[in-house]
Amino acid sequence: MKKNFTKTNIILIIVLFLFSCKGSEDKTKINIDLKKKEKEIMYSMFVDSLSYLELNTNDSCLVSDVSKIFIDNDTLILLDKKRGGVLIFSETGKLVSQINYYGRGPEEFIAITACNIDKVLNQIYILDWGNQKMLTYGYDGEFINSYHIHNFVKDFALLKENKILCIHPYYDGGVNNGVWIEDREGNKAKHILDNVSEKDLFFFGGIYTNVSDDRVYYYDKNQDFLYSIDQHSVQILYEFDLKQKIPIDERIEADTDPQKAFGKSMVLSFNNSRDFILSTCLTFGRPNSYNWVLLDKKKKKTLISDILINDIDFIESSTHEIFYLQDNLWCRIINNEIENCNLHLQFIHLPK
Repeated sequence: MKKNFTKTNIILIIVLFLFSCKGSEDKTKINIDLKKKEKEIMYSMFVDSLSYLELNTNDSCLVSDVSKIFIDNDTLILLDKKRGGVLIFSETGKLVSQINYYGRGPEEFIAITACNIDKVLNQIYILDWGNQKMLTYGYDGEFINSYHIHNFVKDFALLKENKILCIHPYYDGGVNNGVWIEDREGNKAKHILDNVSEKDLFFFGGIYTNVSDDRVYYYDKNQDFLYSIDQHSVQILYEFDLKQKIPIDERIEADTDPQKAFGKSMVLSFNNSRDFILSTCLTFGRPNSYNWVLLDKKKKKTLISDILINDIDFIESSTHEIFYLQDNLWCRIINNEIENCNLHLQFIHLPK
């Protein structure tokens, strides 16, 4: 049946549209002023429950420091920051295999630039920009294949339909900048975000992505937008408004002279869930330079503190890293016992 819209109907639709747009802008901005801090942020404010797992490294200190953690049903995969490579554990914490094939051979890598996993094929993808190649291994540590990488990539995430989301988040001359999609043979398909300007020379370290089963949450640290991306769509979820951030006109100088960044801040990492976003902010060159930022999405309230307390079972960690595993599951490394090479993981269960 065909509808006839009156002038009143049209005016009402326009009013409702403008109102919804204004509300959307208000609720998506995360205002962060590091001068306005709470005494502490408690686990009980956002955590549903905790569980623990000890990873048995067979009495060998195989891991120097953890860079990333992935979970796939009964498999846990860790990326070491140094020469430990990739370690694969069972759900009981038993070491299954280790991928630390450093070298220049066809099945080896010079260094691990970035790493991610394919939960459908049970494969581990390792980007080695030194050799300009992407290598894949099984969860058993066995080499599968590799292919040549044509574009410089700082980080990546695996999408469905055999696609890869590639990220180069700062300006670097004539190379590809921004975010684009490639197939799994290194052929570029299309640009998703092409908003890196020639002024965006400062490389913000830390975490850029949370990878869920069906999408990638990407934080663009130049534009301060948190995106939700899949192979078909891009959506801005939130805008970070950090009052103490390095100004755009100082980033070129800060890139060549780090002293210019002292006293300024950046959003270092983020962990997304259905109801909360927990971020860390780093202030350059200051003691006690880390701050926690908790956004309660439902209450639209942001809390900031340099203290995060586990008031559920009081088992603490001295690290400022919390690893995103799933929207309702994060992970933290708790302090190891003296002369114990095994890693102890604290799983943070969020409301579903």
